Amino acid sequence: MNKSFLCILLFPIFLYAQRDSTYTSLESALSNPDQVYSLFIAYKNIETLPEEIGLLKNLEQLYAFSNKISKLPESFKELKNLKTLNLFGNQFKDFPEEICSLPNLTSLNMGFNSLTKIPATINGLTKLSVLSCVGNLLEDKYLFLPPNLDSLNLMANNLTQVPEAVWGCKKLKVLVLGGNKINSISPKLSNLEELVLLYLNQMPLTKLPSSIGKLKKLEVLSLSNNAFPYQRIRNFPKSMTNLKNLKNLDLSELRLKEFPQWICSLTALEVLDLRGNEITTLPDCLKKLKHLKEIKSGDKGIPTEVIDAFFKLKNEK
Repeated sequence: MNKSFLCILLFPIFLYAQRDSTYTSLESALSNPDQVYSLFIAYKNIETLPEEIGLLKNLEQLYAFSNKISKLPESFKELKNLKTLNLFGNQFKDFPEEICSLPNLTSLNMGFNSLTKIPATINGLTKLSVLSCVGNLLEDKYLFLPPNLDSLNLMANNLTQVPEAVWGCKKLKVLVLGGNKINSISPKLSNLEELVLLYLNQMPLTKLPSSIGKLKKLEVLSLSNNAFPYQRIRNFPKSMTNLKNLKNLDLSELRLKEFPQWICSLTALEVLDLRGNEITTLPDCLKKLKHLKEIKSGDKGIPTEVIDAFFKLKNEK
């Protein structure tokens, strides 16, 4: 076989192998800057990234989590092909403005730093679809978000209300707000009609807006560890019965004494978590839920034998 033809034939395979390989040190990456597409430099106690990192023009994935980085070099703006950036667990106090100059960025993880703000310049990241800022010090009045997000994780920050910018992210499918100081949810929740997963757990939340019933695509809802005492069970809005696609419902640790009857209207429900409540019986109407396959109760809730008997009778029918 002609050698030239063989080279042409194998070149796409060679190129793919290059793109699929990951460099694990800055030194080796900078010695072959044009051939670096993925760089993994986590857990290396790195305090600063060199200006030379801007030479990695083809870099698409950068994993630099669990280091000691507190700022990015000016040349970071040159990484125009970067799509995935993970800076989880570093020492950033200010959101790096250099990130806002990366037009192809689709996934950004800034979790467990010490950020207090997300600047308005992030709105320029029109391709960003996944953003995680879990475990920072973010406050709702200093938080901006790009418009095309699919997934947003703001768990465990200093939020006292849902940031206004969230309601503008109408393409959101995943929203995680647990572990904040939020005690109420705006009716604007209905803006997020594409939501599939919603976490509102571990907050001083005492009620939900009736607009939650408009989340027709919602499949996973967690309300665990909220302040829903028994006398306030009426604060579950009647519209909860409209969540016909809900498959997983977490009502654990709510101190409920009676079974919420609206659950019997959730025809797609598969998993129901009632751990940490004082409910001891299951209503007959629950047998109508053909897809229900698991009820979690824990030691102090519904006895295991009651749950076993329920599923045995349900399956017989």
